[in-house]
Amino acid sequence: MSQATEGELKHIPFYTERADEIVIRMGTPENPHPRSENHFIEYVGLFETDGELIDIKIQPEDDIITFPNPGLDEYEVRLSCNLHGVWRGIKI
Repeated sequence: MSQATEGELKHIPFYTERADEIVIRMGTPENPHPRSENHFIEYVGLFETDGELIDIKIQPEDDIITFPNPGLDEYEVRLSCNLHGVWRGIKI
């Protein structure tokens, strides 16, 4: 796998599973997703692998978001940037 660029790191939702919650960080502390009137996160969500929505936060204000852990073996974390489309999460 190739090294992610600085622009990609700003858009990737990195997440960690805990017993009772999923903790998602948008971008990295060094490369947070930019926020402006013209460049923002439309949503961060949890989806079943078939695409069915589990939970969603619309235009989140914080760089760290938590969701209740859905208790599923498989699910997807996705972030949508209004300029750069949908990005799949990476578990850390």
